[in-house]
Amino acid sequence: MVHEAVIKIFTCINKVFVNQLCTWLLYGELRDPYQEFFIYRNNKDDNISDTFLSSPSTNACDKSLVSTLQDTIIDCGYNLNPTMIPYFVPLSLAQEILFIGKTVILFGFDPRKVKRSSYFMNNRPIMPLQKCGADSRRFTIWEEKEAEFHDKLQKLKNPEVFEVCNLRSVVRDIKECVTKHLWTVAVEEAQLIHELRLMKDFYLLGRGELFLELLRLTAPMLDKPTTRTSTRDMNHAFQLAARAVFLSNSADIEKFSFELPYVKPNISANSSIEDDSSTVADGWSSIILKYDFKWPLHLLFTPEVLARYNDMFRLLLRIKKTQHDLHALWKTYKQSTSFSMCQLHNKLMFLMDHLQHYMQADVLETNFSRLMDAVNKTTDFEKLKKAHATFLADILGQSFLTVISSSDSECSGDTIDSINNPVFCNIMELIKLCHSFCSMGDLVTDKEAEDYYIRGYSDRFNKLVKQLMQLLVSVRERPCGVYLARLLMRLDYNRWLSGEAQLTQSVTNMLRY
Repeated sequence: MVHEAVIKIFTCINKVFVNQLCTWLLYGELRDPYQEFFIYRNNKDDNISDTFLSSPSTNACDKSLVSTLQDTIIDCGYNLNPTMIPYFVPLSLAQEILFIGKTVILFGFDPRKVKRSSYFMNNRPIMPLQKCGADSRRFTIWEEKEAEFHDKLQKLKNPEVFEVCNLRSVVRDIKECVTKHLWTVAVEEAQLIHELRLMKDFYLLGRGELFLELLRLTAPMLDKPTTRTSTRDMNHAFQLAARAVFLSNSADIEKFSFELPYVKPNISANSSIEDDSSTVADGWSSIILKYDFKWPLHLLFTPEVLARYNDMFRLLLRIKKTQHDLHALWKTYKQSTSFSMCQLHNKLMFLMDHLQHYMQADVLETNFSRLMDAVNKTTDFEKLKKAHATFLADILGQSFLTVISSSDSECSGDTIDSINNPVFCNIMELIKLCHSFCSMGDLVTDKEAEDYYIRGYSDRFNKLVKQLMQLLVSVRERPCGVYLARLLMRLDYNRWLSGEAQLTQSVTNMLRY
């Protein structure tokens, strides 16, 4: 008797629960005036953006780099209430249910179908879904499967059919349909593969001729602290560089722009202007490349992802500029009678050429080929997003911008800020040394001063090379040491680097153990 009574009560409650699930999963609507469902709507609509841009995770240290880059929060005003989740519904399943409803709402505000009036552009509260004509867009997501999913959900009202495994199976089928539709919109309509190639061409300096021309026009400006007109001057130079390499008529150029944030110097009464200006960041460390992408690629190119792309862009731009400056000195030193100067110049050029080739060939081209293979093999947007996050994490790790303890580790503390990465700091010191060597001509007035600077630069170079070798010995057991070893095997192919560092055995021999 008690069992029959419980079944009757459960049947009545289950009907309401399934009806609410059906409304949320298929139509993105929440009819819960008494807040009895485990999904609730935020009351703060002022923070909701009509573009549904995802916010980067602030607690990045608690996740691996891949999961941090993959994490996308569709901020449409709905969240989980953990205290209201039924005991038989796992948290992972509840998160999938929330994701499906948010995605349905997201497609309800497709800017290609919804007329964006000034009401939307002023970041005011978004209109309810039904006011945007949701009925006309439901079948663009579900096609002929809406009735099928509706019947599967309605069958769960029967207590004999309702099981967690059955509920999970229906939710997974619905999610698969949603992610496939996301993939279709992102890859076929928004041309994701073309956009990924643009990211490689611009953020990862795939268009070398364009940025070589840009460096020629903007290097003196980027060497100085930013001013109020730096952003305008940089974008003007970008257009001139594009015109010089015959890219000015391309629509892709219009998607990219530069920003050089201006920081007003804080001059106190006890400090001079010269002392304060030296502490202001120059253009190389503050330049930002902006990208205007299509909807719904904001689910892939989140602010966190674009910030990491800009880290890569700044590093590659510095290496490119240093390499170009060293090669430009060839005409100056080719007839020099100072053997030590020519020798140091060749050493620096050898180092920067192989560093640049390692970054472009071993890191970027290899990982980008893997990304393209993964994109072409899947029709699931979630898998595509994970492949892109893995690609970005790999190039960051192999470029020594982060220290990663394990490629798929979920433990905390596996990402460290780039300033704490000893390999990255060593490479930046080598770049600074190259920059000082290139500007030595402005400081040297006679032969004696030239010999003094050359001895100082040679000692500094040998010290940094020895430090780089010691780093290899200390981190070769870690995953990041594998990538460092790949770079140093290029440099030490003739055991010259080992000799400079005064090691008892070569890098190649050490890597065998």
